[in-house]
Amino acid sequence: MTRCFSCTFFFFILLSCLAAQDQVTTITNDMNASDNTLVLQIYDVGNHIRLISKAVKSGTGDHEEKIDVADEMWKHTENLADIIRDFIQPPLVENREEVKAIGASSLVALVRPKQHEWIQSFLETRRSAGDVQFLVELTYYALSPGAFNRLMGEKGSKVALTIADEKSKKLLDECQKDKESCILSAPRLLVNNGRKGIISIINQIALITGYEVHVYVEPTKNSIVDPQIEILQEGLIIDVRASLLQENNIGLNLSSKNMMIQRPIEEIETVHGPVARAATKTVEMETMAILKDTGSMIYAIPGKDKDNKNHVILLTVKLVQEKELPDLEF
Repeated sequence: MTRCFSCTFFFFILLSCLAAQDQVTTITNDMNASDNTLVLQIYDVGNHIRLISKAVKSGTGDHEEKIDVADEMWKHTENLADIIRDFIQPPLVENREEVKAIGASSLVALVRPKQHEWIQSFLETRRSAGDVQFLVELTYYALSPGAFNRLMGEKGSKVALTIADEKSKKLLDECQKDKESCILSAPRLLVNNGRKGIISIINQIALITGYEVHVYVEPTKNSIVDPQIEILQEGLIIDVRASLLQENNIGLNLSSKNMMIQRPIEEIETVHGPVARAATKTVEMETMAILKDTGSMIYAIPGKDKDNKNHVILLTVKLVQEKELPDLEF
């Protein structure tokens, strides 16, 4: 009953939006409709959602807080709808076609027949794949201007993100021979199918930004000066979600946040001692891509660091079955 009500409500909301935009649209539930007709279909995706059942113990050790299964299923259904919206083929037409979660294990899709075929194929791929995970390998380079120009060619800083081919991977390998270039970090991360993971490469710097003076009258008059400390962060935070698509393709959602402290850091002399004035430049990026298994992307972060080097990320995603999981060192 709830599912029918939700679907009907969703149906009328869509009709109202389309009517408001003066769009003439035919809507049906006939899967054999013409290519441009919108077809309304509900999908039960409960068997496509993998819940990690766990009990979290409190500090006292005598109480267990159990996971809210319904709430978790709702979140994972919404996540599944996000993946479909991002990678469905043909792509959704904005303000005309939609895929929504309408329950803890139900999706409703108002799309064309070809798109329904894609959804059915995608869900069957997830069902037959079983428990799969992805190994995300990130190599974080600091490249000299010469090495960066050889890698990016004439594109230079105009193209920040590109799919890595064998030529570009070979150029990155050769960059390691450049004495002025280096690998800053090379972390690896395992993520479940369709779930998000975070890689952080952060350096913290403590700066004295001021002083607080405490004056005491009793028992004797004196004062104590306490420095005020500010912690600045610089480095890289990568948020990645990898999803198994048809034909062993991998749908990748990637967002990054790169923070660089602007140097030189200004120092000002005060009566109590020096204080620092520093600013952090933050560059954020979001993108989607479809990669083959073991495929890679190259992301050139805009700007240069304090040593006049360009930062470049090589990100590789590999599909692994649970029995093939590598041993990771932390």
